[in-house]
Amino acid sequence: MNVPQSLPNGEKRVGDVQRNFSDSTKADKQLDYKCANTLQEKLAKTVQYFLSTSDNDGCR
Repeated sequence: MNVPQSLPNGEKRVGDVQRNFSDSTKADKQLDYKCANTLQEKLAKTVQYFLSTSDNDGCR
């Protein structure tokens, strides 16, 4: 998939998440939770969605 390596960022807004260090290890252990897809699969689906719903400048 040919995806740009850099995406434009807009202005920062109140409530924007600055950093995210998610880890599902605790859910794996306590809830017997397992992810259905890999991170790469999820990212590919997300990119494909935005490419299919965006106009040429990357905005809807």
